Amino acid sequence: MNSNKREFKNFLIDKKLQGRMTFYFTALSLSIVGLMMVIMNSHINQLRMLISDIANLSIPMQIAIEERFTQLISTALGFLLISIVLAIVYSIVISHRIAGPMYAILQYIEKLKAGNYDDERNLRPRDELAPIMDSLHDLSKNLKNKSK
Repeated sequence: MNSNKREFKNFLIDKKLQGRMTFYFTALSLSIVGLMMVIMNSHINQLRMLISDIANLSIPMQIAIEERFTQLISTALGFLLISIVLAIVYSIVISHRIAGPMYAILQYIEKLKAGNYDDERNLRPRDELAPIMDSLHDLSKNLKNKSK
């Protein structure tokens, strides 16, 4: 297996943190798109009422307009589902970028507490928590020098 490929289970490092983040992203996405759906449905119902007031509109034309409204609502529901799936995937990826370095930092702190000052653990180059790990490396060197 290629080392660059990751299994899905490896993305769930801190299930509690990542579960909360997934819930928040999904709830936000659902709220925004749901609000859009409510507003859009209101406008569609207003258009339906306007169209029903037109006296000379033929039945086939009314049916065609109704089919277009149904297509519009179906498309919006499709986007709602897509946005929920994307929110879940995005939140898992983003939370992995937080939980992964956090896990590595906590493991490194445990090694420092056990007196193992020689082990150095590096994070990915673009991790946001890299400065914290760098500070821990400096702390490790200081503790190693003081323990001599």
